Amino acid sequence: MYLTPEGNYDAGAMFQHHNTATVVNGMQFGYVPNMVHNLLVKGDATKNIFVAQPWNGLELKQYQSQLLYVENNQHVRLFVENQGNEPVFFHIVGEILDRVTQGNRVQSGATETWLVGGSQGMIVDLVFDEPGAYAAVNHDYAAIYTGAATVFVAGDPFGLNPRLVAAGVIPAPVPSYAYALGNPSNAVPPMGMNSIAHPALNVHGLYTDEVASEKIANGAIPLWEVVPKLPKI
Repeated sequence: MYLTPEGNYDAGAMFQHHNTATVVNGMQFGYVPNMVHNLLVKGDATKNIFVAQPWNGLELKQYQSQLLYVENNQHVRLFVENQGNEPVFFHIVGEILDRVTQGNRVQSGATETWLVGGSQGMIVDLVFDEPGAYAAVNHDYAAIYTGAATVFVAGDPFGLNPRLVAAGVIPAPVPSYAYALGNPSNAVPPMGMNSIAHPALNVHGLYTDEVASEKIANGAIPLWEVVPKLPKI
């Protein structure tokens, strides 16, 4: 996006390729930690656990950023589309893109970064072998620091399983926090004929309050309400 300080379109910035905001699924830093995760991991909502946490207030509800949770040794498939007019150098820090598919053809195997041009898409298949937090970025630093950072949490790197079991959130340890906290509702593709059911969803996206309430009524988790009620660390 090319915006003035007031939030209007800035054609001059566009002609000079001076992007002022980069969004993932319509939101800057939409999939990074927020106060919910600060509470979970640090026990203190004010102690940030990531370099960029702009969407921090619990009062932001469905507009607050959320993390993506995956299991270790699980086949993960990402659908990536570059809707901008600048190239995206797609990269996941600490991981290898096991397979890149474009135009129904496998283009690469075992690569670190893949170039996605404007108005192009790709499918990425990979496996997170070790527990940890992995940042998916556009390896253009101007894009990273204007919003193109997404954090995957694989396995149980924060050691939360015992605490979640003790609090009665889950009956036994789980291979991914997705089973306890859900994944962002706007990051999981719609269910299809060959889909694998997702463990749980939390409410996240550019939804009106009415749509967010409907999702909660259908079982999506409002993390901004649930996490602060957990026993303190």
